[in-house]
Amino acid sequence: MFARLVVEKDDGATKRRAILWGVDHTGSKEQYAPIQAEMNDVARNGYVMFRERVKSFPKIPIKTPNGRVLKRVLGKELRMMYRKVADAKGGKYQGDFLVYPPGCLVVDLSLEEVVNFFDEQGVTFNLAIYRLILLLRVGKKAPWWFRVLSWPNAVKVRIEKIVSHLLVSFYKRRIHTADAHREVVIFERIQILSGKKNLFLIYGSAHIPGFLQSFLADGWIVTEVSPNIATYVASRS
Repeated sequence: MFARLVVEKDDGATKRRAILWGVDHTGSKEQYAPIQAEMNDVARNGYVMFRERVKSFPKIPIKTPNGRVLKRVLGKELRMMYRKVADAKGGKYQGDFLVYPPGCLVVDLSLEEVVNFFDEQGVTFNLAIYRLILLLRVGKKAPWWFRVLSWPNAVKVRIEKIVSHLLVSFYKRRIHTADAHREVVIFERIQILSGKKNLFLIYGSAHIPGFLQSFLADGWIVTEVSPNIATYVASRS
């Protein structure tokens, strides 16, 4: 889904405007064209721009405050998954179309921060399982014990899809919990970095509800909304 939302805030001394584009990370040139055009326009008009990008773990192991040693590097698998989805849809990955103007800030959480968040909540988020989900979804490399099986390839592909579905279903609530935490933290960081300037945000469409909630709680008012999310936004405003 591609959706556009505009909110404004007037505190008496300053009137501010924020444009939020919720995007699919895969799509066509025609879908990204209006985003690129508006991004170029607001860049010329002094907007502070922000975009999403989950940061991978460094290649060296990291120890969390609770003593967990993190070794996995997941950013590459995430990008691979999006490119495979794009190929299946006949489109391309978001990064193949959008050219971010100089000064566009990456504001997001690192995977290390996400894992630390779960640790603080006393919830186990197994990175090995999450990485397996991604590997199965991109079809890059099944576990060694799966590869040595002599079943026909079509059977293996079917089983990979079933395993991936089961793992995603099991982790769905935890992934949604992580996203809700991400949205709150991202909004706080954007507020600090933007000062009193107008904002332009490009994030995955799944984050629109969380950002909308944060904007409304901070006193912003919805002034424009694309038709495909108008009913949802109206129910929350």
